[in-house]
Amino acid sequence: MLNFDELWELLTIEDEGVEIEAKKCSEVGKSCWETISAFSNESSLGGGYLILGIKSSEESDTNNYEIEGIADPDKIQRDLATQCREVFNITIRPQTETANKDGKIVIVAFIPEVQPSEKPVYITKRGLPQGAFRRIASTDQKCTDRDIELFYQERNAQTYDTTIFPDATLDDLDPEAIATYRRERQALNSNASELNFDDQQLLYALNAIARHPTQKGEYCPTIAGLILFGKAIALRRYFPMHRIDYILIEGKEWVSDPDKRYQSLEIREPLLLAIPKLTTLILNDLPKAFNLSENGIHRRETPLIPRKVIREAIVNALMHRNYRERSPVQIIRFSDRLEIRNPGYSLKPTDELDQPGSKTL
Repeated sequence: MLNFDELWELLTIEDEGVEIEAKKCSEVGKSCWETISAFSNESSLGGGYLILGIKSSEESDTNNYEIEGIADPDKIQRDLATQCREVFNITIRPQTETANKDGKIVIVAFIPEVQPSEKPVYITKRGLPQGAFRRIASTDQKCTDRDIELFYQERNAQTYDTTIFPDATLDDLDPEAIATYRRERQALNSNASELNFDDQQLLYALNAIARHPTQKGEYCPTIAGLILFGKAIALRRYFPMHRIDYILIEGKEWVSDPDKRYQSLEIREPLLLAIPKLTTLILNDLPKAFNLSENGIHRRETPLIPRKVIREAIVNALMHRNYRERSPVQIIRFSDRLEIRNPGYSLKPTDELDQPGSKTL
C-alpha cells in the first residue's frame, strides 16, 4: 500500500485518477458510497485509495488541492467502517490509517477490489443497476446493464469462451484450420509440447473442445473452438452474424452517391483461416510504392501500409470484439483510408489505452 506522502505527491502532480479519489468529507455520505462501490467493482484494478480531509481544486481558492483536515477522525473512521458493513449488499473491509500533514489530520482508506464471485457491489437502497458503480478514469460511473451482465457471468467458474455446444461434434471443426494452427505454432516455437499431441488432444489442451456433458467418452466443441476452428457451415449455424465484412467504398465518404453504394465481401471462415485471407485481400487492394535497386533489374512493389500493421489491426479487431453481440466486424476501405469497427466496447479505461496489458471479455 502507498502511504499518504506518496499519495499526496501523485495527487498534486497527476491529479485524481483511476486509483485515487480525494474528498473534503465532513461526514461519510453518498459520494463516498459511490466511490467505494466503484473501487470494489472495477476489474483488475485491485482497489483504490479514498483520501478524506482534502479540499479539491474546484473547491479551493488557489485551484490546487489543499489539506483541510478532519475535525473528528475517530468518528469518521467509525462511520466509514459501519457504512461499509451496512450500506452495501456485501460487507466491505476498508484498510484505514490517519496521517498528520501540516498539523492537520487526514484519513487514507484503501478499498480493496472484491472477488468476482461477490460482484457487483452496490448500494442496497438504490438496487441494481442504479446503485452499482465502476471506476472509469477519475470518475465513478453508474454500471450499465452490460456491466451487470458481465459481473454475473464472471461469477461462474466457466468462462464464455469455454461454454460448450452439446449439439455440435468434432466433425464441425475444419482440419485445414487445425493444420494452420500447427504451422503457425511450429514457426513460433518448434519445440512447443502440444505439437506432439494428436488433433483431439491438441484441441482439448486448447479448450477448443470439452467432454460431452451426457455422452460418456464423447467430446464437443466450445465457443472458442468453433470460432477458431469451425467449418463455415457450422459457423453459419451457431454464429450467423459473427462474420467479417470487407466493404469497398468509392470515394472518401460513406455512400455519398446512392447509385454507387459499395461492394461487400463476407468472410465466414474460422479465424485461423479468415485472418490470413483478409490480410491478403487488403494488401492486394492497397496502393503500392515502386522500388528498383541501383543495380537491380526487377521492380519491387511495397504496400504503403506494412503487412505487419494490417495483420495486427485485424487480429486486434477480432480478438477484442464482443462475441456475444450478433453483429459483424466491418473493415471499410475508403479511397484514402481504412476504418475497422468491431462490436462491443472497451473494457479498459481510455486513459490506460497506451499502457501494456489487455482485458478480455
